[in-house]
Amino acid sequence: MEVRKNDLNCSCQECSTYPSFIMPEEIIFKAQEKQLVLFCGAGISTESHKVFPSTLYDEVLEYLQKDYAYKANNPSFSILMSEFCKTVPSGREELIRIIEDRFERISLFQELYDSATIFHREVAKIDNLATVITSNWDDYFETECHMKPILDGFENIEIENQDSSKKVYKIHGSVNIPDSIIASQDDYKNCYKRLSTENYGKEIQKLFKENCVVFIGFSFGDEDLDKLLEVFGLKMEHNEGTDSKYYIVNIDQSMLKYQSKNIESIITDGYFFIHSLRKIMESRGYIAEEKQTLVEEISNQLLSLKNIDLNDITSCAHIEGMISVYENYEVRSSDLDYKIKHAGARYEEMQENNSYDRYYQLGILDGLLNLKTLLENKNKSLIPPYIYDDMYFESIENLEMSKNSKNQL
Repeated sequence: MEVRKNDLNCSCQECSTYPSFIMPEEIIFKAQEKQLVLFCGAGISTESHKVFPSTLYDEVLEYLQKDYAYKANNPSFSILMSEFCKTVPSGREELIRIIEDRFERISLFQELYDSATIFHREVAKIDNLATVITSNWDDYFETECHMKPILDGFENIEIENQDSSKKVYKIHGSVNIPDSIIASQDDYKNCYKRLSTENYGKEIQKLFKENCVVFIGFSFGDEDLDKLLEVFGLKMEHNEGTDSKYYIVNIDQSMLKYQSKNIESIITDGYFFIHSLRKIMESRGYIAEEKQTLVEEISNQLLSLKNIDLNDITSCAHIEGMISVYENYEVRSSDLDYKIKHAGARYEEMQENNSYDRYYQLGILDGLLNLKTLLENKNKSLIPPYIYDDMYFESIENLEMSKNSKNQL
């Protein structure tokens, strides 16, 4: 086993905030052998409080309480969604609209998107992680890790830059196919029945038998986690006759309730767990070490510009946008064209938005273009960081001269 201490094993500033833990040797070995499967819940994605202060559950509950005087005390997720679908006119359609709106808000703001996908981008850096099972509706494993989505009863969606050797089993559907979304009590009941009896469920059960499975992003008392453990025969009382072992990663000490002969709880943050696994595999030579020397130079250059007192909001926003690109840089550069395309589309969509948001998005686009040039040509030159009236300037002095000359006209 290898101890992962938040202040010793990694130089990342963010890692110092996470609880230290012991990485089981079995997990490292299985990852090396490409026999590690991640089973991911909503906590590693959009329902993390690092993305939005309120969850989908909170949002739907407030909607019902405010508009329909809903009085139930702490209903389960599926009961709440069922109540919404029954109470609100065109309830199912309205629920889908709320879900899609949350994803849309995330896609429009880079910082929200970066927070929602930080886990997925870390998974993408470990090529050995080729199989994920998820109860999440988002498509971040498809877009960030290029995994092929496998849905039950629905034709699979073709994703740009998809790697057919990597798969994500979306047991609760996908936002890209609204009819596939599992939300209400009836949805869950039918889903569990199919997972218990049909080929899709048997295929997932086979993954449990042949691999080491780590659950990440589920919370204490999660009705779905409890039922899934039962459906796949992983409950302690169902599981005493097997040597297979499973792990549950969560920062909440309450998750120790799942500890048993075959289920071990690891108390730490999901992102820090995957990040630590990557660092261990790099240090042992199992995967190539991440190299960021030139990128770090430019990132530091941008951060130094951030400390300059700028009166022009567009330059501030543009610099902030470029910084967000370099702060969230990942070694895999094969998807840069994809990211540039989407950043450009977002910028076009924001032409009517306020100046700060628009120039922040332009900074993201310019940062990605600069990063592509850097990786392809090893050229450390930086896109001029200062912008005013849609013109670029190498220095703040040149920008001020341009502003003054225009004011004199």
